[in-house]
Amino acid sequence: MSLYRNITLLMCLGITWLLGGAAAQAGSDPISMDAIALGQRWPSKDPLATAKINLSDIISSESMFEFRTFDPEGLVFYGDTQDGWFVLGLRGGVPEMQMTEGDAISYTWGGPRLNDGQWHKVEVRSEGSFVKLEVDGSLALMVGLNSLGAPGRSHLRGQMRLSLGAMLIEQEKLYHPLVLPMDGCLAKGNWLNQRNLWETDTKLDAKLCLGNIRRGSHFSGRGLVVFNTSDSHSLPLPPLPAHLSTQGDIIVEIEGDGDIKGLTGSLLNIQTRKGESLVTVISKEEELVAHLGAEVHALPVDSSVETLTLMFSEQKVLVQYGPKSVHFDLKHPQDWRSQWTEGLFLTFGGVPDPSYQRGSDYLLGCVRRIKVQDRDVDLDRALYKDNSISSHSCPHLTAK
Repeated sequence: MSLYRNITLLMCLGITWLLGGAAAQAGSDPISMDAIALGQRWPSKDPLATAKINLSDIISSESMFEFRTFDPEGLVFYGDTQDGWFVLGLRGGVPEMQMTEGDAISYTWGGPRLNDGQWHKVEVRSEGSFVKLEVDGSLALMVGLNSLGAPGRSHLRGQMRLSLGAMLIEQEKLYHPLVLPMDGCLAKGNWLNQRNLWETDTKLDAKLCLGNIRRGSHFSGRGLVVFNTSDSHSLPLPPLPAHLSTQGDIIVEIEGDGDIKGLTGSLLNIQTRKGESLVTVISKEEELVAHLGAEVHALPVDSSVETLTLMFSEQKVLVQYGPKSVHFDLKHPQDWRSQWTEGLFLTFGGVPDPSYQRGSDYLLGCVRRIKVQDRDVDLDRALYKDNSISSHSCPHLTAK
């Protein structure tokens, strides 16, 4: 089977994700019982749903579905046959396709950004030796592929496998590595007019697709996110920008969604590999409490202030909250960059226990963004993220 025909069959299955009036529902209610939240279920790497289709049953070469996310990178869906595999994803918010036939691999990327939190209509169709991807009625991508001696559609044999939420091959086989977890939503609909096509993993906790969302990271009060700072791919530590270089060696910023006052629980904790807690900042109803060892300082919460900043330098740790700040003088000079590179555990949303997957003082609320060295942190790249936490979306709050 030719590569272009593989692509066509993998994407053009007569896929129709029917949303009906679901997307118009307001507030934080689920949009539909049929909606699928694609967020990865930690620690499982298994798909949320899989399907098998006999190639001889495929009669359509067009597809359409609707998709919504704020996530800039992740897997939308995966498919394969005995001749090759196919991946549709986002990178930088832009559609991306990777595919193989035998030992050959193809990659294409482009089109409009889809990670704006709006529902987008995506259509895929084959035209001769070309596969075209349209977004909201405009051509976004086109790839031309041709393989001599490819069998006609009447000679197709075997099965096609599809999966949502994970791939059915090793991630190392991708031409361009992709951060697979996708905080996005699809709505199940009509796949080739076949009933009971999808098999879902009932062992995985199901997430809900909400009717209205806003950008940010939602902490549920039931779990935390842990980074190993030595993983430069997940948490790079570039030199500070010039305008911040005099403030410290390492700067971490946490921006609330409106104000910090709406958050309760641990905003940040840093521990050594031996489990020694170095720094913790906990948000309470009326104050922020910062701990460095046995030393404790508190700052009153101000509803007009959105950002908490921690600055780590050789002689001190500065905690700044709007115009107010407290500092911890260090008994011994600290080389924070070296410790960071060697490996610390940086945790958002709780204070971890030795397992680093459970803890206390879980954070409840929405964080608009987290930055290290003035760069956004992607929670999908964490060493561990509790399944209850949404990396790139928060429920939309409606006035009551």
